[in-house]
This record gives sequence, structure tokens and C-alpha cells, in this order.
Amino acid sequence: DAGLAVLCAEGAVRLSRLRVVQTRRDTAKPSYAVEVRGRTLLESVSICAASATKLSSGLLVRGANAAPTLRSCSLIACGHCALMLVNSSHAALQGCDVRSAGAVGAL
Repeated sequence: DAGLAVLCAEGAVRLSRLRVVQTRRDTAKPSYAVEVRGRTLLESVSICAASATKLSSGLLVRGANAAPTLRSCSLIACGHCALMLVNSSHAALQGCDVRSAGAVGAL
């Protein structure tokens, strides 16, 4: 199982100048390159997730308190979805590049 590459749990976290790649295409259950559950700041982060399994995504934002800010990030070549927001979460994207997702850019 490819699972999860990076998990940012509750609390203030900053990821900067990082490249995260989830490489497996066929996974038994949804997979994510990055999962955010708090108010994380992502700056100049490149995310790619090859899994085309339904509900997989490059970036999963989960939980009512999840509110990341993405600045100058790229979510490219994600097999199913580039950005997925669940459980009343939201995200702010500033100068980001979201493209080449297999199904949808954001869900």
C-alpha cells in the first residue's frame, strides 16, 4: 500500500521548498502525497501523486480546523484529484499551479 508520504497534523506547521511524490499508480485504497489537518503553510512545494484510485489526491485537506495556505505551490500529474477538501475544511491558494489531474483539479 502506497499510503501517505507526508502528514501535517493539528498545529502550526510550515513546509517550504519541498518536492513530494507518491509513486504507485494502482493502490487498493485511496492514497495521498500530503495530508493536512491543521493550519499549515506550504510554500514552493511541488506535489505529484500517481495513484489513479478513486478518491486519491495529491493533497488531502481534512477536518473542520484544516485551513492550509498554499503559496507558489504546484500540484501536477495527480492520478485522480490534485486537491481534495473534506469534512468542512478549506484552503487558500496563492500563485499556485494545478494541472494534469486524471479526473479533477479540486474536489
